[in-house]
Amino acid sequence: MLFFGRSVPGGGQASDQDWQRFVQTVVTPALPNGFTEVDASGSWLSPAGHATRHEATKLLLVSLPASPGAMTPVQKVRAAYQARFHQQLVGMIVTPGCASF
Repeated sequence: MLFFGRSVPGGGQASDQDWQRFVQTVVTPALPNGFTEVDASGSWLSPAGHATRHEATKLLLVSLPASPGAMTPVQKVRAAYQARFHQQLVGMIVTPGCASF
Protein backbone atom coordinates (compact mmCIF):
# COMPACT_ATOMS: atom_id res chain seq x y z
CA MET A 1 0.00 0.00 0.00
CA LEU A 2 1.42 3.35 -1.05
CA PHE A 3 0.39 6.77 0.28
CA PHE A 4 0.69 9.69 -2.16
CA GLY A 5 0.09 13.08 -0.54
CA ARG A 6 -1.28 15.53 -3.06
CA SER A 7 -0.19 18.79 -1.42
CA VAL A 8 2.74 20.37 -3.24
CA PRO A 9 5.36 22.17 -1.13
CA GLY A 10 5.03 25.91 -1.59
CA GLY A 11 1.27 25.73 -2.08
CA GLY A 12 -1.28 24.04 -4.27
CA GLN A 13 -1.80 20.38 -4.90
CA ALA A 14 -1.37 17.75 -7.57
CA SER A 15 -4.62 17.99 -9.54
CA ASP A 16 -6.75 15.08 -10.72
CA GLN A 17 -5.26 15.60 -14.18
CA ASP A 18 -1.73 15.57 -12.74
CA TRP A 19 -2.51 12.30 -10.95
CA GLN A 20 -4.05 10.69 -14.04
CA ARG A 21 -1.04 11.69 -16.14
CA PHE A 22 1.24 10.17 -13.49
CA VAL A 23 -0.80 6.95 -13.48
CA GLN A 24 -0.70 6.72 -17.29
CA THR A 25 2.98 7.52 -17.73
CA VAL A 26 4.55 5.95 -14.61
CA VAL A 27 2.27 3.65 -12.60
CA THR A 28 0.64 1.63 -15.37
CA PRO A 29 3.90 0.89 -17.22
CA ALA A 30 5.62 -0.04 -13.92
CA LEU A 31 2.74 -2.22 -12.67
CA PRO A 32 1.18 -3.75 -15.80
CA ASN A 33 -0.47 -6.59 -13.84
CA GLY A 34 -2.73 -4.10 -12.10
CA PHE A 35 -3.32 -2.01 -9.01
CA THR A 36 -6.18 -0.29 -7.22
CA GLU A 37 -6.31 3.42 -6.43
CA VAL A 38 -8.40 4.95 -3.66
CA ASP A 39 -9.12 8.58 -2.72
CA ALA A 40 -8.34 9.31 0.94
CA SER A 41 -7.63 12.10 3.37
CA GLY A 42 -4.35 12.01 5.24
CA SER A 43 -2.87 13.75 8.27
CA TRP A 44 0.75 13.99 9.37
CA LEU A 45 2.91 15.94 11.79
CA SER A 46 5.04 18.51 10.02
CA PRO A 47 8.58 18.67 11.37
CA ALA A 48 8.59 22.41 10.60
CA GLY A 49 6.49 23.99 13.33
CA HIS A 50 5.27 20.64 14.68
CA ALA A 51 1.77 21.28 13.33
CA THR A 52 -0.62 18.63 12.09
CA ARG A 53 -1.20 18.95 8.35
CA HIS A 54 -4.14 17.52 6.43
CA GLU A 55 -4.14 16.76 2.73
CA ALA A 56 -5.91 14.90 -0.01
CA THR A 57 -4.18 11.56 -0.57
CA LYS A 58 -4.19 8.76 -3.10
CA LEU A 59 -3.72 5.20 -1.88
CA LEU A 60 -2.33 2.68 -4.31
CA LEU A 61 -2.90 -0.99 -3.46
CA VAL A 62 -0.62 -3.43 -5.21
CA SER A 63 -0.36 -7.20 -4.90
CA LEU A 64 3.07 -8.58 -5.76
CA PRO A 65 4.72 -11.99 -5.63
CA ALA A 66 7.22 -12.64 -2.86
CA SER A 67 10.14 -12.86 -5.24
CA PRO A 68 13.47 -11.10 -5.70
CA GLY A 69 13.06 -7.83 -7.54
CA ALA A 70 9.28 -7.63 -7.10
CA MET A 71 9.58 -4.35 -5.19
CA THR A 72 11.79 -2.66 -7.79
CA PRO A 73 8.90 -1.22 -9.85
CA VAL A 74 7.19 0.02 -6.69
CA GLN A 75 10.34 1.83 -5.60
CA LYS A 76 10.57 3.43 -9.06
CA VAL A 77 6.96 4.67 -8.75
CA ARG A 78 7.70 6.13 -5.31
CA ALA A 79 10.85 7.89 -6.52
CA ALA A 80 9.11 9.27 -9.62
CA TYR A 81 6.27 10.76 -7.56
CA GLN A 82 8.69 12.32 -5.09
CA ALA A 83 10.64 13.92 -7.92
CA ARG A 84 7.67 15.05 -9.99
CA PHE A 85 5.66 16.56 -7.12
CA HIS A 86 8.56 17.62 -4.85
CA GLN A 87 7.49 15.26 -2.06
CA GLN A 88 9.69 14.47 0.92
CA LEU A 89 8.44 10.88 0.87
CA VAL A 90 5.79 8.45 -0.31
CA GLY A 91 4.60 6.26 2.54
CA MET A 92 4.52 2.50 2.11
CA ILE A 93 3.17 -0.45 4.08
CA VAL A 94 4.20 -3.98 3.11
CA THR A 95 2.27 -6.90 4.55
CA PRO A 96 2.55 -10.55 3.61
CA GLY A 97 -0.67 -12.16 2.48
CA CYS A 98 -2.37 -14.80 0.43
CA ALA A 99 -4.37 -13.72 -2.61
CA SER A 100 -6.15 -15.18 -5.58
CA PHE A 101 -7.27 -13.30 -8.68
